[in-house]
Amino acid sequence: MQLGWTRPDPVMATKELIAPLIFGLLGMIIIPGSAYKAALFYFPEIFQDNRFTCECFLSIFRDL
Repeated sequence: MQLGWTRPDPVMATKELIAPLIFGLLGMIIIPGSAYKAALFYFPEIFQDNRFTCECFLSIFRDL
C-alpha cells in the first residue's frame, strides 16, 4: 500500500530507513574498535611500542 507523504507509516519508516541507518552507523563505530581490541588481545607484542599504532594512523591520512 502506497501512503506517500500525506499519510506516512511510522512502522514502515522504522523498518526501511531508521533501523538500517542506526545499525550501519553503529557498525562503523563498533567493528573497527572491536577489531583493534581483538588484535591488541591476541597480539600484544605488536603494540608494545607505539610505533605500530602511529604508522597505522598515519597511513590512513597520508594521502589526504
